[in-house]
Amino acid sequence: MRKITIIAFLAISLNVLAQDKVTDIKTITKIYSSELKLDKNQAKQFKSILTNYKEELYQKNLETKAFNAKVKLQTLEIYNILSKEQFKTYLKLRSKHQPELSYKFQ
Repeated sequence: MRKITIIAFLAISLNVLAQDKVTDIKTITKIYSSELKLDKNQAKQFKSILTNYKEELYQKNLETKAFNAKVKLQTLEIYNILSKEQFKTYLKLRSKHQPELSYKFQ
């Protein structure tokens, strides 16, 4: 009985920890909008880009090359809407707020 309780506790704990990852488009857009000081047009385009790539980037069985290519395409689209200073800041913030989008080695 004690083992079952411990296993159940661990399973619940892991499930809660897995939910801490921010993947909600609205939340991510708000974070970036405030920290990058995006204007309304930039925020709208930024949200659109994140929405377009969300399903593709968060697939479970996505191959490493395909994942890296999609992250690169998303990054290039974001580069086109931001200033140089904003883009430099975005790259730093992405590693903090979206670490799952970092480059994957084969």
